[in-house]
Amino acid sequence: MSECREYDHTFLTGTLTLTIHSGSSIPNPKPEGGFLASLKSWVDKIPDPYVRINVDGKKGPRTETIIDSADPQWNATFEIPLVGEVKEVELNIKDDTLGLKGHSLGTIALCPSEFIDEPVTQKWIPFGDENARLCISTKYTSASTMTSVEVPGTKYPLRTGCRFTMYADAHLDPEDPLPEVPTDAGPYVPHDLWNEMHASFCAAEKFIYITGWSVWTGLRMLRLPLDEEHETLGDLLKRRAEEGVCVRIMVWDDTSSIDDENVNKMLEFTKEGMMGVKDEETAAFFRDTGVICEKVRCKSEGFRSTGQFSIGTLTFGTSLTA
Repeated sequence: MSECREYDHTFLTGTLTLTIHSGSSIPNPKPEGGFLASLKSWVDKIPDPYVRINVDGKKGPRTETIIDSADPQWNATFEIPLVGEVKEVELNIKDDTLGLKGHSLGTIALCPSEFIDEPVTQKWIPFGDENARLCISTKYTSASTMTSVEVPGTKYPLRTGCRFTMYADAHLDPEDPLPEVPTDAGPYVPHDLWNEMHASFCAAEKFIYITGWSVWTGLRMLRLPLDEEHETLGDLLKRRAEEGVCVRIMVWDDTSSIDDENVNKMLEFTKEGMMGVKDEETAAFFRDTGVICEKVRCKSEGFRSTGQFSIGTLTFGTSLTA
């Protein structure tokens, strides 16, 4: 294992572009004791290597696994955000072989001083006790040199004319108003989430996009008076879709909830899942309707995740802008 010899006192605010090109002479996995170590087939086992990136012990992204290769070719590039006092960026070479998943084959530690000043192009770095090496390239970009206001790595470009509203209360009781709070713009007027959301859904002309940890189709947004005849959220969205509005919903896919009657009978908790987010119920409600509902699993990719949700966001289109 290579180590940083001394603490590099550098407060970083920027992005490290790290490319892991390839490896050479990656060592064979060596189980320590146990059943696997006793098998003759493990003596000459070729590894299934991948590289995990960590920053000061925090788990980061990884390369794909290359099956049966001591000289793997990855050519994988990662954008690693570095903010604060960074001690080291660690490259942990691991084996993904069945029975040895996550078994470390060696590590390389990069101090900030090795990459913040000058780009590094296809440098071979040795690790371990044998002839194993890893070929990498690095380039550090300080936030002070960034001139664009675009958020990097997003699917869509920056747009103007949008409005984002944050809510502190789901519903306000007019008979029990909040105390008056003076501001520079006059008395603060609180927003009323359910009523305003209902009005926005009804006014949308082009599209309604919803992302959420949980989207409960049985919610009735009109509260005073609370009437069972009021349209539920699910029925409202189906109606708007039938009227030609593009309705798209993305909910979190709870892996512990399963849409299978046989499994639900054997394991009762799988019907609603351990988190109770009603993802299977929501997906089933909109199945075969004009509303497209997708369940997205939160797959960890280290510092950034795919399908990572806030509590929820709503986007409405009342006119075609692009």
